[in-house]
Amino acid sequence: MGRCRGGSLLYGGDFTNNMRTGVYVLFGILVVLIIVVVALKLKKEYFGNPNTDDGATITFYYMEGCGWCKKAKPEWEKCKEMAPSKNIKTNEISADQMTPADKQKGINGFPTFIVTINSVDKKYEGERDAKSMLNYVDQLRLGGMENFKDAGAEKFIKTGKPV
Repeated sequence: MGRCRGGSLLYGGDFTNNMRTGVYVLFGILVVLIIVVVALKLKKEYFGNPNTDDGATITFYYMEGCGWCKKAKPEWEKCKEMAPSKNIKTNEISADQMTPADKQKGINGFPTFIVTINSVDKKYEGERDAKSMLNYVDQLRLGGMENFKDAGAEKFIKTGKPV
């Protein structure tokens, strides 16, 4: 039995080529796995873990019969629909359901929106649309506006609309 050039006695000449192809395929799979792991790690570091609960909640304080509350309600409904995709909880409390703890949050009128992150409350005083409210929560999660000097960047972060 003769030996084929570059091969073995059992498998003929294609064994070496098959081994080389197999090594390339395994190497390619390894490279793809490394890229996926690095991408997931970067996503977690820079965009947060969507499964991590920082307690982000927007609470809508309203009063029955209030015209301003009725006007805010459609955007609040949109906000409630969009919030779970950003890992934000929503809550509604009417004026007659407010607890003493709610009354200490500085609610002077209705409607009032309070954002709570990591047990810290902050009154939302921006535009009364769902996108702006959710962007505000993201802004608070990133640490506020103190580091931004550019008014255009600040407006974009608050509203999501370019200048």
